[in-house]
Amino acid sequence: MNDEQRGKISGAVAGRAAVSGQINGTGSVSGNIGFGYACRNIISRTTDEWNADRDLIAKKNTIYVYTDYTKDESENNVPNIKIGDGKAYLIDLPFAYSGGVTQEQIDFWNNKVSVRLDEENFENVIFYTD
Repeated sequence: MNDEQRGKISGAVAGRAAVSGQINGTGSVSGNIGFGYACRNIISRTTDEWNADRDLIAKKNTIYVYTDYTKDESENNVPNIKIGDGKAYLIDLPFAYSGGVTQEQIDFWNNKVSVRLDEENFENVIFYTD
């Protein structure tokens, strides 16, 4: 394997979809997925690297990988992605997966607004806070 071939990724996925790309010296991954539709470009960086470019408009159908989105139980980096829409700042886009809902979040939401049926008229819903 020569230096030009080292670090390159190439292969096939699900028959017709081809994957190609490259890993650079910093460990980031970039490349293309050719499905003929939807997302095609993949760019990988750390959260600090992405957040350093606060004015970046996310390109439509581009997958932005945050390599260190969170840590697992063993303190390994767990990535997450955002998918560009061509209009919004990358920093403002939601992540594709947030890891579920924690009990802390449920407790917080439960203390915001509650609802109940009006006992005198069951067609009325009453919204209230404690």
